[in-house]
Amino acid sequence: MSEWEKGVENNIDNSINENRHRMMTLFIGALVIGLILTVSYAFIGTNNDGIHPIGKNAVYIAGEVCTVNAGMERTPEELRKDFDVCEKLHNGYYANAQRTEVTEIIFTEAEVVSGK
Repeated sequence: MSEWEKGVENNIDNSINENRHRMMTLFIGALVIGLILTVSYAFIGTNNDGIHPIGKNAVYIAGEVCTVNAGMERTPEELRKDFDVCEKLHNGYYANAQRTEVTEIIFTEAEVVSGK
């Protein structure tokens, strides 16, 4: 086998190895993205029964309580941010509860008027 043929064969082998490396990289990337999407759906896309984690130091339980861990390592500004998120969540929950209550009253009155 001539030097030229050996060079061509070597280039083909290198090309095949590069393609395998690319395919493995793409496979691993797709696997990682799939795992991230699955975990994200598990935490975000499912019913949380009114429990809303706010980072790792706070949680809002819809219509009931907001708990903010106030460890000595946390600044007042960090605590305020968590309380602000709790307040926004509660305002949204409260507004939705009020709309639901009004809707139920309207349907109940409609049933009384219609005789159902």
